[in-house]
Amino acid sequence: MAAGNYYAAVTVGTATAKAAFKVIPPHTHNGITFDKPLTLTDIKSQGIEAGNYYLTEDLELTSFIYINNKIVNLCLNGHVLKAASGTNVIRIGNGGELNLYDCGTTEHYFTVGDNGLWTLTGGKTDATETVVGGVITGGGEKKWSGGGSRSVSGQYLSKQSTLNMYGGNIVGNSSIMFGGGVHVNGVFHMKGGTIRGNVAPNGAGVNVEDDSVFNLTNGEIKNNCVSTGNGGGVKYNGYDDNSFIVGGSAKICDNKRGSGETATDNNVYLFSDYITLGTGTGEGGNGVAVPTEGMSIGVTTKAGTGQFTSNGTENDVKYFTPDNDAYEVEYNASGYLQLVIPQEASHTTHDEIDFQPWG
Repeated sequence: MAAGNYYAAVTVGTATAKAAFKVIPPHTHNGITFDKPLTLTDIKSQGIEAGNYYLTEDLELTSFIYINNKIVNLCLNGHVLKAASGTNVIRIGNGGELNLYDCGTTEHYFTVGDNGLWTLTGGKTDATETVVGGVITGGGEKKWSGGGSRSVSGQYLSKQSTLNMYGGNIVGNSSIMFGGGVHVNGVFHMKGGTIRGNVAPNGAGVNVEDDSVFNLTNGEIKNNCVSTGNGGGVKYNGYDDNSFIVGGSAKICDNKRGSGETATDNNVYLFSDYITLGTGTGEGGNGVAVPTEGMSIGVTTKAGTGQFTSNGTENDVKYFTPDNDAYEVEYNASGYLQLVIPQEASHTTHDEIDFQPWG
């Protein structure tokens, strides 16, 4: 049956009853045919079955979606996937893998709370923010981490599990501890889409735990807010076998710590270790595209000043901005970028003497 709006009619005697229904057939993009409409009956405590799913309408969950040692492709198809009360939207565990896509252009409307949390509204009238395309929203993890997704409340990603985000929007999720949008305790490749309007005490957009990998290319993490901790956009703990690689046109900007007039810029917070810049996807590269025009990342380090990338060139300075405007980004001849306190310029105005600042 072709896509469209239909109705079914049943006649008993002289009475006829009609019911309208919509047909949204399978569709193909990114080399995948999405042929399984996602319904509540697909969501089981032991985990969703492997398959290529798509939303045919907005779906409000009654429990989180658990991807347990399966490979799941999901196209949001422009619709809303809304969490059940008090939990994540999606959890990925035991080697599971979620490939998240979106091909829709539906507009969804949000209001912004005093704490920075974006909340989905029923219409445009009172909205202050508009998000185009499919949305994962409403996650509110009250026990630990990962509002939207836990490996992806966003979402929660457990060890050895993977989230590949090619599109869609993780918006308006929260956590009482870490990772309002995505809590990464595994592998997260963000290749598109946005993470916006999420809140948490730490890592409001994305929180990257120990032994984890976060590669960011061509996606946006913005308008997220931490209340008391750090990492409005991304908190990177940097322990053990962690890595955090950025490239392409990635953006981590306009994220905050605090609210109102006292809010301060807090985009990437490096608790330890460094950001690595992409060196290409071909042979000899690290699997992430090199930085391109449009990349924009704000940075804070625990130490305040000092090295914050493991590699880089003088040309890469333009892609980074200190969250604290008392600092500036500088290239170090050893092959990395660092935050420094600007030095007042000397002057040579007379007698061939180079006068330096006093004190």
